[in-house]
Amino acid sequence: MEVEIKIKIEDPNPIKEKILAGGGKKTEEGFQHDVYYDDGKGFFKSGNTLRIRTGTNKPLLTSKQCPVDHNEHVLSRPEFQTELEDADAMDKILQSIGFKPHVVKEKKYENYEFDGVIVEFHNLPFLGDFIEIEAPEEELKEVLPKIGLSVEMGLSKGYDRLFDEYKKEHNLASEVQDSFDEEKKYGTR
Repeated sequence: MEVEIKIKIEDPNPIKEKILAGGGKKTEEGFQHDVYYDDGKGFFKSGNTLRIRTGTNKPLLTSKQCPVDHNEHVLSRPEFQTELEDADAMDKILQSIGFKPHVVKEKKYENYEFDGVIVEFHNLPFLGDFIEIEAPEEELKEVLPKIGLSVEMGLSKGYDRLFDEYKKEHNLASEVQDSFDEEKKYGTR
């Protein structure tokens, strides 16, 4: 079960400084490219996701099911993930059984280990900067105040839903993808 909090932030640097000053350390940084798949029958719109992620050490296949807890600040849902030897082969398998690429999402990330959890800093096209932490809610309530944040700041929406809302708000066509190239093409935040 994935339990995560996602918080929109304006400037990640002061939070990174608090993490380092509190004994935390930077563990990883990089770029991820996600392709989400849909079966054309409403799989994606139902809140389920199926994606191939590249940009990590090994490509990953991830399935996330509809949220099970409707907490307005923390997102809880079943998640299954496995490493892939060949992302292109998995793409062909998914397409052969009726799943087609539906949404592209990219992000730049930095991960920090702090107080027993991984604090992920995400920079997304169009949407800007976020912090994401996967941990039980009790741990979140302990860790977040140490870096100047609180559970009440959390968003219980995935980036896909936030980007759909952004597109509607800014009159962007539904086929615009959440990629840095698209951001350059259509304008920034």
